[in-house]
Amino acid sequence: MRRKRQVKEGSPYEEENLIEMLREEVVLSSDDKNQVKEVINALVYFQMITQSINLHKLVENLMRAQNKCTGLFSVEQERILTQQPDLKTYFFSEQLGSINTDLKFTEALAEWENLKFFKH
Repeated sequence: MRRKRQVKEGSPYEEENLIEMLREEVVLSSDDKNQVKEVINALVYFQMITQSINLHKLVENLMRAQNKCTGLFSVEQERILTQQPDLKTYFFSEQLGSINTDLKFTEALAEWENLKFFKH
């Protein structure tokens, strides 16, 4: 388990720490999605359609937020990437594979949107 560093308010590392915390908080695993699918099916079984649709939309919004969090940068990182656009191209194309992650997100979102009972 990774030990979290303590960062005081106003510290130069505060922004990076907040971004890292946000990335960790907005995580939706496949187990979480499967559990939500089971709850949605149960809600439909008990004719609670509105609640199941709202839950489905909530998870969809969480998936979109999770995808956006992968591209967050601190102000300093953003400044460096703006000054050196070649660095951004190299960094994303070879190390992070942003095209791959976008494709995976699109596939995962399409799969979620096509749940048996929900096409909204």
